[in-house]
Amino acid sequence: MSITDELRKWGYGFCGDTHDVVTAIADRIDAEYQKAIRELNNLADASVLLPVDADGEIIHVGDMMERGKARGHVIALMLSKYPKKWGGELHWGVQLEGEQAPTALDGFFRHYHEPTVEDVLREFASEFVGCANEVDDHEVTDAIERFASKLRLTGDVDE
Repeated sequence: MSITDELRKWGYGFCGDTHDVVTAIADRIDAEYQKAIRELNNLADASVLLPVDADGEIIHVGDMMERGKARGHVIALMLSKYPKKWGGELHWGVQLEGEQAPTALDGFFRHYHEPTVEDVLREFASEFVGCANEVDDHEVTDAIERFASKLRLTGDVDE
């Protein structure tokens, strides 16, 4: 079955040049349709159907993202294939508000989440420790949990 079956059937009623023209049009339609199907299959085979951040979370226009110290809302996503960059494979470029064009790959971004008390304490501790590997991680985690609960209580106390 072809998407042009109805057109071809209609064209059988004509003779000579008209039949040939209708058949040629149907052939071109079928060829374009098959080409589009192949391209869709190739895209599906590339498994780059949706842009995802470094944590595997899907990126949508409007999401608040961060990349290093850059942070902002996504205003554009662009599926690209650069033969000389990024291994010549399909990839998603991400554009944050204030940027002129998509400038980085989706895998370099993370969704922005407001820091928790634990996040702030971990950052504070890393200022003094320098490297998380220098201190027993279990010891640091226990201390962060203890102090985080105390800090949360200070906001709840009536003065």
